[in-house]
Amino acid sequence: MPETGAARRMPSAERRQQLLQVARQLFAQRGFDGVTTREIALAAGVNETIIFRQFAHKEDLYAAVLAEQANQATAEAWFDELRAYASRQDDVGLLRAVTMTILHYHRAHPDFLRLLFFAALARPDLAQRLIDQHVRPLSEFLAVYIAQRQREGALRPADPRVVVRALLGMPSYHAIVKGLFGAQELPLTDEQVATAFTPLLLEGLRPVPSPPVRTTPGLTGTSAG
Repeated sequence: MPETGAARRMPSAERRQQLLQVARQLFAQRGFDGVTTREIALAAGVNETIIFRQFAHKEDLYAAVLAEQANQATAEAWFDELRAYASRQDDVGLLRAVTMTILHYHRAHPDFLRLLFFAALARPDLAQRLIDQHVRPLSEFLAVYIAQRQREGALRPADPRVVVRALLGMPSYHAIVKGLFGAQELPLTDEQVATAFTPLLLEGLRPVPSPPVRTTPGLTGTSAG
């Protein structure tokens, strides 16, 4: 397809963003295997060769779409916020911040789950690359924090990795059923959901207090025979 004059004049960085936006929309609708680079070029109003100047293969384009979406979820500013909660040993604040960010992110980027699931089905290597680069650092940070709080006696003993899976799983499942499947049976705001989820998880992690020692009153003195 021949390019228009406006298309030829577009700077490289702007062109890249345009291609990512168009590709994200098409990939989210039809998946990795359901879209060709030719169709992406047609939707972007450019020649297919323009795509290959920016991305050597369709896999590279899909990976770039995923990475762009994930980078917004794992911004360094968010990690700074989590580190601040961790330094204060603010368990409630930390867990609530994690929950709120997950919920806000999926609401702001509704295509991300579709892109990730399509990748997991068609190109699991792309999905795994995303997990390794953008999800694993968060999981490891939380596991280290939880293990430290367990050593301090603030949280009950449990595999920190299991705890992290539960922490990330609760808001992620809510985001999936609401954003991907349109479930409406829980009409709560993100703030209300985070407020409800945080104590449910945290109270399950608190050490169980030992039951008080009960003594049976005895007889005082001695009895005469």
